[in-house]
Amino acid sequence: MKKRTLLFFALLLPGLIQAGEDLMRFRVYLKDKQITQSSAYSFSIPAFQLNSATLNIIPALSQISLKRRMAQDIDLDSTDYPVSENYLKSIRDQGFTIVTQSRWMNTAVVSAPDSLCINTLVSLPFVKSVQLVWRNPSTSKILKSNLAAKDLRVEVDSSKYYGKADLQINMLNLMDLHSAGHKGAGKIIAVVDAGFYGVDTMSWFKDLSLVAAKDFIYPPSNIYQGHAHGTSVLSVLAANEEYYFVGSAPEADYCLLRSEDVLSEYPIEEDYWIAAAEFADSIGVDIISTSLGYFTYDMAELSYQIDQLDGKTAFITRAANIAATKGMLLIFSAGNEGNKVWKKISFPSDAENVLTIGSVQSDFSKSAFSSVGPTSDGRIKPDLMACGSNDYILNGAGILTKGSGTSFSTPLVTGLAACIWGNWPNLKANELRQYIKESGDRAEYPDTLYGYGIPNAREIMLALRVPFEKNDKANYYCYPNPAKDKLYFSESHISDEPLEVTIYNTLGQKMMKKKFDGAFSYLDVSHLPNAVYLVDIIVSGSFKHCCKILINK
Repeated sequence: MKKRTLLFFALLLPGLIQAGEDLMRFRVYLKDKQITQSSAYSFSIPAFQLNSATLNIIPALSQISLKRRMAQDIDLDSTDYPVSENYLKSIRDQGFTIVTQSRWMNTAVVSAPDSLCINTLVSLPFVKSVQLVWRNPSTSKILKSNLAAKDLRVEVDSSKYYGKADLQINMLNLMDLHSAGHKGAGKIIAVVDAGFYGVDTMSWFKDLSLVAAKDFIYPPSNIYQGHAHGTSVLSVLAANEEYYFVGSAPEADYCLLRSEDVLSEYPIEEDYWIAAAEFADSIGVDIISTSLGYFTYDMAELSYQIDQLDGKTAFITRAANIAATKGMLLIFSAGNEGNKVWKKISFPSDAENVLTIGSVQSDFSKSAFSSVGPTSDGRIKPDLMACGSNDYILNGAGILTKGSGTSFSTPLVTGLAACIWGNWPNLKANELRQYIKESGDRAEYPDTLYGYGIPNAREIMLALRVPFEKNDKANYYCYPNPAKDKLYFSESHISDEPLEVTIYNTLGQKMMKKKFDGAFSYLDVSHLPNAVYLVDIIVSGSFKHCCKILINK
C-alpha cells in the first residue's frame, strides 16, 4: 500500500468506559456556541479573507480544507466553529464522558449508566434537549471477521483492460475518461463504511494512495479488522490490476473512515457518520462516498417514518445538507429496500444537494432491490443509477467475487465524479453534481425509479469541453451536422478576418487544424472516422465559438 502522508489519527473521542457504566448514550442538543461579536470568533468569515491565520480561529480546518472553500467562494460560518469547550467541561464536571460531538449540529453524545441522568443534563442552562441514541447490546466486543486475507487471482483477459470490471465500468463510458488519463488523480475520496478488513495486507491495494484512516466507533481499534463491507466498496473504486480488476478511480487519494456499528442499529450511528464527515471536511476531502443508510432501529420508538423523508428532518440528513455547503460532493447509496416493505430510499439519501445512487442490472433495467422515490416532499430520488447487480468486487479474503446492492453502484458514480473533477478542478461541487445528473440517459424525463438515469462520462466531457457561456451562436456557424465529407464554416456578417478552426475528438486529442483568410471556408473531413467531434472557431486570435458535430458517412 502506498501511504501518501498516511495519518492514523487517535480519535478525539475517549475509549469505551467500563461495561456496566456505559449502558446508555444520549445526544445533547446545545442552545448556542457562546459566539459573540466580542469573542475570539466572528459569525462569518468571507471566503476571500480565508488564510493561514484562520487556522488560529478554527484549528479544526486544515489548509487544504480552506483552499477548497476559497476556490468555491464558500464563507466560514457558525457551523465551522467548535462546540463550546466551556459547555463540554460543564458536562464532564457532572460525571459524564463525552463520546462524540458535532460542530455542525452543535451536539455532544455522552455515556451514562441509566436514563435518570437525563434530569441532570436537561437542568444545565445551555442544554436545549436530550435524546436517547444508544443502548448497550448484549455484547461489547467488536465483531471480528473469520476471513483470512488471501490474494487469489482470476484468469487474466488480455482483451479487457478492466478485467472482470469491464461491464460495470463501461456502462458509464468511464473508459473515455481513463483513456484520456483522467483516473481521479488530485482528488481525495472519503469512503465512510463499516470496516476495511484486509485492505492493509492485500496486494490488490498495494498502490492505494492513503491519506487517512480513522475509527469513529471503537477507538483506537484497527479498521482493517472486523467487517469487510468497506473493503468491497473500496475495491470498486480503487483496485488497479490491469486485465484482472480495475476500479472507477484508481489514481485518487483515499480516506478510510469507519462509522457503522455492525453490532446493533441505533441513532448514534448518525452521530458517528457526522463525526466522520466533519473530519473529512477538516482535512480537505473532496468527495464523501457512503454506502450506508438508516430508517429502522433496534428500538422501534427511535425509528424514522416514511413521511420524514423530506430532506430536512432526519438528524443525519440535516448534517448531509450542511456537508454539501462546505464544497464537498456527497454521494449516497439509495438503499436495497425496493422489494421490501419500506421500498423507499433511506436516510440521508433524501438530502437535496447530494447524489443518491440506485442500481440497474447488466441490461440497464432497474434492480428489483433498488430503493425508490420520491421523497415525501415530492422530489425526484434516486438521482442516478449504475450497475449494482452482480458487480465484481473483492471480499475480505481478497477473493474476486460477485456482489449486488446499491453499495456497489455508488462507488462507480463516485469514481466518475473524481475523474471528471480531477481534470476540471475549477468546477464547484454543485456544478459537478449538475453536470453528472444532466448526463443521465433519462435526464429529459427523470422519474422516481431511475432518477436521471445512468450517467455518461463521454457526455460530461463533451459538455465541459464546450464553453457555452463564451459561444456567439448568432454570428458563427458550422454545418452541415451531421457532416459526410465537407464541413463548412461561416459568419453571419461579411468579414475578411482570418479564421482558425481546430477539430478535437471526445478525448481532447487534436485531429485537424487549419487557418483561412476569408469568412467562408470548409474542411475536408472525409478521412475522419464516424464519431462525435468538437470544433473550436478562432477569429483574429480570439475564441468565438465551439460546437459538437457528428461525422456520419
